[in-house]
Amino acid sequence: MSIRTFLAIDLNDAIRQAYTLFQEQVSHVLPVKWVTPQALHLTVKFLGDIEAEQIPIIEQTVQNVVQDMAPFTLMIGGIGGFPTLQRPRIVWAGVSGDIDELEVLVSCLESALSAAGCIQEDRPYHPHLTLSRVKTYSREIGRLIESVDLFKKPWLFGELSVDRLCLFRSQLTPQGAIYSKLREWPFDEH
Repeated sequence: MSIRTFLAIDLNDAIRQAYTLFQEQVSHVLPVKWVTPQALHLTVKFLGDIEAEQIPIIEQTVQNVVQDMAPFTLMIGGIGGFPTLQRPRIVWAGVSGDIDELEVLVSCLESALSAAGCIQEDRPYHPHLTLSRVKTYSREIGRLIESVDLFKKPWLFGELSVDRLCLFRSQLTPQGAIYSKLREWPFDEH
């Protein structure tokens, strides 16, 4: 039996609360499906559907990588969109701060997991928090985003001390994905 999984950095309550305030201010203006605050996370590596027998190999591989990582700090803020905020398929919050350390983590995981048999990502890593998925784009959504001053504000959701990595399960339902934390690995504190 396979399960859909990904590796991510979990968020703190302060960032979730700041996102809740943002969502309350913009959700009535922009009629899209917003991610629930409890589902917010920073994806590091999407693993996809993996077989149950692969999990111990993945767990050991991740442990080997994170045991040498020192904690680092990220800032979550700024609103953007993929491909653009004027024609979004995804509305996201940006990530700044110790990006070099985050990229080292991503690169080490990508190499180690590829050697362990996981599919290697061929797209460059763009750290972000997905806030909304726009299922059907319309020009109206683009016009709304351009006309709403709330999207022009330099939103700052907060500071995130990154000291662990988590393995999540993603169950797809008609109401959206449900995420369950399966495991977490603390970084080396020394």
